[in-house]
Amino acid sequence: MSSSSGAVSASPAQQISCRNCGATTDFEVTMNVLKCAFCGSEQVVSQPSDPNRPVPESILSFAVEEEQARAAYRTWLGNGFFRPGDLAKAASLREIRAVFLPFWAFDARAVTQWTAMSGRHRTETRQVQTVINGQTVFRDQQVQETDWFPASGDHAGQYSWELVSASKGLEQAWVDAIEPFNFGELRSYDGTFLLGRGAEEPALDRAQAESVARGIIEAKEQSECARLVPGDTHRDLRVSTTLADVTARMIFLPVWLAAFAYKQKVYRFVVNGQTGKVTGEAPLSYFKIALVAGAVLIAILLVVVLAALMSK
Repeated sequence: MSSSSGAVSASPAQQISCRNCGATTDFEVTMNVLKCAFCGSEQVVSQPSDPNRPVPESILSFAVEEEQARAAYRTWLGNGFFRPGDLAKAASLREIRAVFLPFWAFDARAVTQWTAMSGRHRTETRQVQTVINGQTVFRDQQVQETDWFPASGDHAGQYSWELVSASKGLEQAWVDAIEPFNFGELRSYDGTFLLGRGAEEPALDRAQAESVARGIIEAKEQSECARLVPGDTHRDLRVSTTLADVTARMIFLPVWLAAFAYKQKVYRFVVNGQTGKVTGEAPLSYFKIALVAGAVLIAILLVVVLAALMSK
């Protein structure tokens, strides 16, 4: 995988920058675009498209049509115990739009050295003093102890298609939630794919995106090294990761962007334009949260009371 300048859209484009959320989107000049695809805001201004922007190498077509995206949204809206009971009925869907979002896709080879303190559990029997029927007695009690010893090792990992969002409208935290994409269906970029669709301007250059990708890969290496530490538990895990053969390409991926209103507040959500997978923001029912928290507190109190009674 390598960076490439790619082709430039044959159609003239107009760039729309939202004053509300900051997303910058390209549209065909013949389209009358008045609302931001990300937040529905009408606070938009037109400006010339940046000729120095990164141009995608590849693009993935839409496989999910609008009605399918709406159905996926309705299903997603009804899921989640902590959401308000009337959410599915009371939520009002605002404009939903198909947009190609920019991503940097990275490949890299990672080599990591790690050190940690590894712990092995053992059980000891101790005599514990307690009071039964007004008399002090000693009872045997099983106690878990942990022996600690140093450990070290290394791990090598190969990473492919690590996505970094170059969109202002799609947070990096949402990327994992809408994956996977079938990259086997990628096609060479051609501006004709944008006919009737929006395409957001990349907000990150390669260097900025690589910094994010390094953080993603290093976090995965941390998790992999944690699995390699011997023993029953560990602490003070320290890793040092080196990346090699880092390559990247800019790609456009299909996403349905929309927002819904609930009790005068707007929530955003996105739908994977290839698979129909949904993620986004949704309101919470604080009554349900308080109910569950109260139930957990009561359960803890019951356990404490029962433990106290059994010790007598």
